Amino acid sequence: MSLGTQNKKIIWLTGIPNSGKTTLGKALKDYFLESGREKVYWIDSDNLRKKYPNLGYTHKDRLALFANLGCNIKEKLKSFNTIKVSATANLLMYRKLVRDMLAAEVCLGEFLYIRSDKLPLEAQVKKVVDFVGG
Repeated sequence: MSLGTQNKKIIWLTGIPNSGKTTLGKALKDYFLESGREKVYWIDSDNLRKKYPNLGYTHKDRLALFANLGCNIKEKLKSFNTIKVSATANLLMYRKLVRDMLAAEVCLGEFLYIRSDKLPLEAQVKKVVDFVGG
């Protein structure tokens, strides 16, 4: 089943723990609410881990977690055009796993990765706003 590329976007906030992913996510949520834009669904890997408490931090467990993350994103793209993901995903291979999974099954539109520890908050918000056509 293809969901098409009709403005489907993934905003992936990544960075080391405590680098500001949640702070950026909240700033983006405020922006989207204030601007009256479409609803954006937020998936946080910390919350996803609560659903799968048996998954630890081994490579095998991380692969399973990110496969589950991809399934969650795929499901939410049926109802939302924009998904905001907040996940450490310390290795590119974990992000690539999700992206490849979605591209193969969903005909995904666009991805934006933001390292929350690399830019000031205002610059990060501007990057996202530009990406979604703010």
